[in-house]
Amino acid sequence: MKKLLICGLALTFSMGAMAQAPNQGKTVKGLTLQQKGHVFNGETKTTPSTTPAVAGLRKGFNPPSTQAVNVIAIGQSGNAFGSAFGAKTALFAHPAVNSVSMVYRSAPAVTGDVSSGCLRFGSSTDGGATWGSNLGPLYTASASGAVPFANARYPQAIIYNPAGNTVAANAFVTQFSPTLAGFGPGANSAWGGLVHGSSIIGGATGTQTEDIDANNGYLIPDGGALNLDDNTFWISNGYFDGVSGDYADSLIFAKGVWSAGDYAYTYQKIAAPLAVDLDGTRTLVATTIAWGSAGVGYAALLGHDNYTTVADSNLAPIVYKTTDNGATWAKVASFDMNSFDALFQFGVPYTTAFEIDMTVDNNNNAHIVIGVGPLAANAYSLNTGAGNWGLFDISTNDGGTSWNAQLLATPQTFRGEFADAGNTLQEDSRPQIARTADGTKLFFTWFDTDTTLFFTTDNLFPDVHTVGLNTATGLWTPETNLTAGSSADGICIFGNVAPFSLDGATAGCYEVPVSILALTGGGPSSQSDHSYLDGLEICDAAFTVAGTSIPIVNLSTGLVENNGSVSFDLGQNFPNPFNGSTQFNLNLVKSSDVTVEVYNVLGKLVKTNSYENLQAGVNTIAINASDLSAGLYSYRVIVGSEMATRTMIVK
Repeated sequence: MKKLLICGLALTFSMGAMAQAPNQGKTVKGLTLQQKGHVFNGETKTTPSTTPAVAGLRKGFNPPSTQAVNVIAIGQSGNAFGSAFGAKTALFAHPAVNSVSMVYRSAPAVTGDVSSGCLRFGSSTDGGATWGSNLGPLYTASASGAVPFANARYPQAIIYNPAGNTVAANAFVTQFSPTLAGFGPGANSAWGGLVHGSSIIGGATGTQTEDIDANNGYLIPDGGALNLDDNTFWISNGYFDGVSGDYADSLIFAKGVWSAGDYAYTYQKIAAPLAVDLDGTRTLVATTIAWGSAGVGYAALLGHDNYTTVADSNLAPIVYKTTDNGATWAKVASFDMNSFDALFQFGVPYTTAFEIDMTVDNNNNAHIVIGVGPLAANAYSLNTGAGNWGLFDISTNDGGTSWNAQLLATPQTFRGEFADAGNTLQEDSRPQIARTADGTKLFFTWFDTDTTLFFTTDNLFPDVHTVGLNTATGLWTPETNLTAGSSADGICIFGNVAPFSLDGATAGCYEVPVSILALTGGGPSSQSDHSYLDGLEICDAAFTVAGTSIPIVNLSTGLVENNGSVSFDLGQNFPNPFNGSTQFNLNLVKSSDVTVEVYNVLGKLVKTNSYENLQAGVNTIAINASDLSAGLYSYRVIVGSEMATRTMIVK
């Protein structure tokens, strides 16, 4: 079939001049992982619907397809909740067998299954051109919905391809999903089970095993990745205390090793502490995991582990790395989000949006796609006025020590709300990354609405947008709308992107695998139809744009960030903003040598002072900034092997 070829378009990176202050756009707040689990318990979020009917918002009409994008039905779910609250690894493409699969919850009215807690899947063995739908069941819940085999939710899924196999019929679709086993933590006690199973890719009934461990504190595993080196399937999730239900400073990995027709999982906790919020809890929004080669992998949490800006308010990715296939992990990065002021120049604190994805390139360097913009008035809230925020690739080129950010786009919209009687699902831009099997081409993909075509500034009619990176040359493609004017124009809601791309129909072209959802019943509570978009391609000739990245301060380099430890407490400088000089309080537990460093927004050290044998208790230290130009700076205090950082503004 004819494909959509994107070759050598003009530069359209969104690097234009920014305003000197954020405009009065919307301020929005995302849900924490704990809050998502609470919503998912009953699959309802009772929010009054203020969203007009979708059909009434369109300015014109869906134009005839001018691009060769084929929208292919791949199955139905009983409602939209299985695809809600950001993308998960449910759509998967395996280049070795040119196959694509997607696992989703069942639609009993279509399949005859006992409940929507069963799992079905769609699969293609010809690169996404033709599909089998509602295959399986891959998992069958009990008639009561209780253990054993409680109702499944929110599946992660991949294609397992036996080593050396090139025949699609010999590959398997395999899933890993939480279940409502009734042993979950705190307010999320409906959770507690983990079910996994597999089926031959052609659609035979699947195997199923349910792991139940009340001490694991699972809510919703939200990061999934295949390690191509050893064919292991990894899932990341936060550990939540079984009594309070709060994040308990540990990240849980489920490592699956293929055995007798399914993955057998072991569970591993690693220390991944977050700072305590003002209310005494810890805020974890999301996790993600990705693998490179030769035992190298990365995991990231979206939360906060320092008080670089305003306490209890800003989000940042926190990155861990392994070099031994996951046997041990070490923290390699925690970012000062105010580094982004080098681009925006608003002179205010910065935070992230609420969705994160990651991949690892051919050089074993991590790439994180995430939204970044000004911190809004409410804690953990982002100012989403058009032009205020952007989608970025935050990446390392030295294995995790130093990091840079490339602006991918400044989307026109941020969030869409999809409502029916009593239920509202909020979906943002769902940024995700696909890569070629060899990791030399990366495709950063998200979903955004063209506000010039619809009567809305909300993300209700998204298209598929992509920017590609060739890691061998360092060249990028322009931002490209892959579905504008096609049969998928403006209908790409709840989009999923597979972690791996496929070869395109033409040599030197690559298909970006994308699935979307249609709210067939008119809202999120009724039947939803899954579709695959065949024909979304990027070609080698499109990689023509030089990058313009900015450096990002890594607060973890060589030191341990102070998060309320017993060694010292660092206060915010006062006055702030200031002219000339400012001061801060440093409370030492014992007499210590202290170093104070000042950095500009590019991460360059511009000032340093050392103090010997400061007394225990409160010390007031002055910073003379009369020789510094106006702008945003960070001051870092080092005591022994620990450090803490705050930001300050010179007027």
